[in-house]
Amino acid sequence: MRAHSALCRRMANGLSTADARPPKFLFAEVVRIVGHTGTEKDDFDDPVDVEGLIGQEVVVQGARPTEDQRAWWIDVFVDSIDTVVWDFSEASLEGTGLIEITDEHGNAQRVPLDPARYGPWRDDIMIEIESATVAEDEAQALAEAAAAELRELVAVDEVDWRLVESKNEPFGITLWVYPTGDALEAFEQIVGATPQGWEHDDDESVFISSRWGRQSGDPTVFLSPGVRAADVTYRRWTTPKRRSLRRTPSS
Repeated sequence: MRAHSALCRRMANGLSTADARPPKFLFAEVVRIVGHTGTEKDDFDDPVDVEGLIGQEVVVQGARPTEDQRAWWIDVFVDSIDTVVWDFSEASLEGTGLIEITDEHGNAQRVPLDPARYGPWRDDIMIEIESATVAEDEAQALAEAAAAELRELVAVDEVDWRLVESKNEPFGITLWVYPTGDALEAFEQIVGATPQGWEHDDDESVFISSRWGRQSGDPTVFLSPGVRAADVTYRRWTTPKRRSLRRTPSS
């Protein structure tokens, strides 16, 4: 266990202006496969034969920095093989001018991509909460309480949330925090507001993550009393260059 009260920032080396950019394609953008590099793999980290997929339209599911931190790998969902294929180079894909939106009932629809409405990528903090309730109205109230507490903790432009439902399991809640200022500073403020119960991921090659869990007999609360556990992740999208936190062990 490591203490956030002892955190200090270690900034990564600088980038050229050309390198300091978000992923070429937006989340949920519909793109066409036009090539491959041999880097593509499936959920089990096995290589995927992309040759037969060239020309197909697929949907962007995420991105992560390349090893040299100068570009992005793009992850896409391929409907014809019903799986996510990881690590396409940006040059292996081309835009179609469409984006796939999903309504509250889970119905997907492809519409013209309006960058002013659906973009751009922004640095954010994603918080995935485990609740203890199977009642939807209680989960909604918990999400609203957590969002309100986040607005009190940090200056934000926006806090979005959604419920994650699993059959016969308590609701999960995912929140996205878009800070007014530096998202890494906001991440530290959010995690630092609850002094104990944290475990911190030492692998910061993609994102910076910390996990909170309520300890037995400990009255400590994170965001709201209904939160049983939570993963908090700082996600840098405006550039592939990584930042990190150097943590010192708690005394």
